[in-house]
Amino acid sequence: MATQNDNVLGALPGAPVLLERYGGVLLDFHDAEIISLNLSREGTSTLTIQPFPPDNADLVHFKLENVADLELADFSCQNVISSLSVEQRSVDNSKPALRIRLGACYGLCGWIEAERISLELTSGVQPPS
Repeated sequence: MATQNDNVLGALPGAPVLLERYGGVLLDFHDAEIISLNLSREGTSTLTIQPFPPDNADLVHFKLENVADLELADFSCQNVISSLSVEQRSVDNSKPALRIRLGACYGLCGWIEAERISLELTSGVQPPS
């Protein structure tokens, strides 16, 4: 399997909304919390993450189309990641895929490979000062 180590997060569909929300800075998701992971054997699976600090209650939903493979470990009552990256891959040198990597911190970590990945942002309400 060929691997390209370039982080392609900023090129995903939906990434411009995330960039706009965070002042043009692409999040590395350090200390972000995995809120949910819904895996479907066909169609779209969803990984929902709350960026840190959670003061604006934003949720980032990664839509994973046609999950092909994964390796996950350490699911817990709280799942904080050290980082998140997306890599372009090719399976058997023919079929393109994207791999989302969840860096280990506390709880769930590992990777998920899918045909396509897109982002959707659900903006929370800014708490009162």
